[in-house]
Amino acid sequence: MVPHRDWEQLHDVRWPSVKQNYENSPTAEYARELLELAVTCMSDQQKKPMLQSVIDEQSDNPDTLRLAAAVAYNRCVDELALDALSASLALSHDKQTLLQLIEVLIQTNQIEEAQAHTDELVSQQAEEAGALLIQLTDAYTRLGDAQAALDQLDRHEQLYPERARQFRKSIRQRRKRLEKSLRSGRAPKQVKIRAPGSRKRSFIYRAFLLVVAAVFVLLFVIPLLIFGVAALLDNTTDKVYVVSGISEPYKVMIDTQTVMLRPNRTPKIKLTYGEVAVEPVPGDFQFPATRINLNTTFWDRVLGRNTYVINPDQMALVTHENAAYSIRPKLGEGYEYEIHTPATLHHLTGIDYPMRELPDEMDIPSDQSVVWKSACNIIRNVQLGEKLSFLHDEYGMETTAEYLERAATYTPNEPHVPSFTLGLLGEDEFLRLAQTHLEARPVLVEWHRAYQTYIESTQPEVDLVAEYRQRHEAEPDNPDLIYLYARTINDHEHAAQRVERGLARHPDHPYLNHARAFRLKLMGYFASALEANDRSTRAMPNNSTFANLAYDLKLACGHYEQLIAETEARLYENDYDFDLTRQHVALLAASGQEREAERVIARFQRDLRRLNPEIEPETATTLTNELTLAMHEARGDLDAYAELSHASEDENYAYVNALIDRDWDTALNLLEQGIVEDSAFERLLLFVLMRDAGQNERAESQLNRAKVFMRDAGSDGQELADLLESSVRLPNGVELRVTFGYERLQLTYLALAQTHPRQAEWLRKQAHKHSYMNDFTSMILSSLD
Repeated sequence: MVPHRDWEQLHDVRWPSVKQNYENSPTAEYARELLELAVTCMSDQQKKPMLQSVIDEQSDNPDTLRLAAAVAYNRCVDELALDALSASLALSHDKQTLLQLIEVLIQTNQIEEAQAHTDELVSQQAEEAGALLIQLTDAYTRLGDAQAALDQLDRHEQLYPERARQFRKSIRQRRKRLEKSLRSGRAPKQVKIRAPGSRKRSFIYRAFLLVVAAVFVLLFVIPLLIFGVAALLDNTTDKVYVVSGISEPYKVMIDTQTVMLRPNRTPKIKLTYGEVAVEPVPGDFQFPATRINLNTTFWDRVLGRNTYVINPDQMALVTHENAAYSIRPKLGEGYEYEIHTPATLHHLTGIDYPMRELPDEMDIPSDQSVVWKSACNIIRNVQLGEKLSFLHDEYGMETTAEYLERAATYTPNEPHVPSFTLGLLGEDEFLRLAQTHLEARPVLVEWHRAYQTYIESTQPEVDLVAEYRQRHEAEPDNPDLIYLYARTINDHEHAAQRVERGLARHPDHPYLNHARAFRLKLMGYFASALEANDRSTRAMPNNSTFANLAYDLKLACGHYEQLIAETEARLYENDYDFDLTRQHVALLAASGQEREAERVIARFQRDLRRLNPEIEPETATTLTNELTLAMHEARGDLDAYAELSHASEDENYAYVNALIDRDWDTALNLLEQGIVEDSAFERLLLFVLMRDAGQNERAESQLNRAKVFMRDAGSDGQELADLLESSVRLPNGVELRVTFGYERLQLTYLALAQTHPRQAEWLRKQAHKHSYMNDFTSMILSSLD
């Protein structure tokens, strides 16, 4: 561009001749030359009449009209820019011209007309319409119309799912801001940005800016040089964060500093560049000592662009995310997220927000269209299974197995570590680690529980009672061994007595309180069971076994509001977790909030395609149906459940459909094929249904099959016969199965206590009376855990 001081000279030399040529012969070539010269040297007094003249005289030349529109928009003559673009569009029907017209309409707040043209592009399935819908969202936001802005976001997510997935973070931020505005009744917050041409810069103003810029550069360069020299002389960095990935606090020695590490905390320390030793503190948590190298370049050191994350236990998952903040999002701008491979040292550069979340919004300078920001952090409040899933998806089985081996070594008593070890590393590795951990002190209860369960299922000939009696007798006052010994005893009265004697000496022991809570639950004393389990959770708040029992007991006590609040808090941290969403829906329906449950399902269905545009329609329908079935199941609406399950083609519902239709042949065929796991429980349900339908001969056959299962489980089937021949009748079998679901058979007793109290009381007395648990009652009442 020609410098400002030469404008007047250029105007004096070229402007008269160019203007004269155009007036003599108003051709497109002279018009373009005139417009190009006008960009640099046209005065405010000349611009509007000259542009109007060109637009009028070149009304049949779309290219010249587009150029005239650009000059008019650059010179803030919006009405002429719109006239020129409209005329050009009428001649050429060019998509680029239409896009320019829509942009000018949006900038001049002529939203209705911009909306109409955008709808035209949408109907043509033009990819550019996706960005325009976001611009319309921001335009309605500027005008304070939050509902209209939300409507544009919804259209964008429905019509352009791939683009919505790419920019999901910025879209989610817009949605949260607009929904908050609708709830509060206030105008939505806007990104502060000055519209193009809103300030007309005179020569004096431009000169003033140049002077300010010169002074700023002068003042900036000198401090930068001073800072650079100081940085080189100092040779240290304070952007070092030390993190832990285990649930117990411990101390670590880094160089000459002792740092206390706690879960979810990220202390910041200062270190010297170069090689640094990372060592365990004697008598504290032990890990392999190592040396790390804090290396850097000159400019990174001067500009402070380095961030170091030290993780001595290599159990923390460090994340790195980049996000684009933009008024007008375009293809290629969006969000990037990465989980780093677990390591002792992570060297990151260009981090704007170390150990912090990216902000939801920020102001964007008017001279920038996109601003990228970067953050690093650690994954917090996530169970081991989810961490393993993250690593498997990102890096495969080898990295996942290495991480699990460290977990089994460093945090052996964490819930689910033993079970994941068995499932992922195999029986040999599980038994090798078990032999080591079974002799550890303090006692690793979770490994003993997993070992007992494994031996009972694979080596029933092993006498676990004798083995754990011997362990208990060697340390008779060890509360962990009291619990583990009682857990192996089949005589429930004897087991309960040992638990109570242990609690008399150790009233706050978490596992003994858990055993008491479980027995009280079986006996129907839910409030007392919840009180006992609360002592367990206070002692070990991160133990998922205790948390799961607490959920069941709160459900049995009808504490729906508390459960709903806890579930919503977990959903806030884990957006769109399907299992949590299903639990949320069921709790809302069970508490009588059916409309809110329906809203949750509708929101899930809407967001599912927006966040997963490649999902198969059949999969999306199945997931939505599962949520709806959970709602019907929780409120006991068998008719609605049956209607939806019949409409589904999923084989998982075929068995329930057969029971509802009294189609005995299909139900038996599904059992024989193994689509539904055959058991005494299923055969008993068929017996109840067939008996109620008058099919006595077939019912007797199912009863005999159930007794076979009972004998295989070590019982003569007498207790089952007592139950069936008693005057107490179980509820309808279909209702029983639907109400308690495929995965919730162990909660049958809890539901019976609320819906069929007489039957529940009879079952409670049976459990208290008998000294063994057969297959049927173990499914209904469970066993001592």
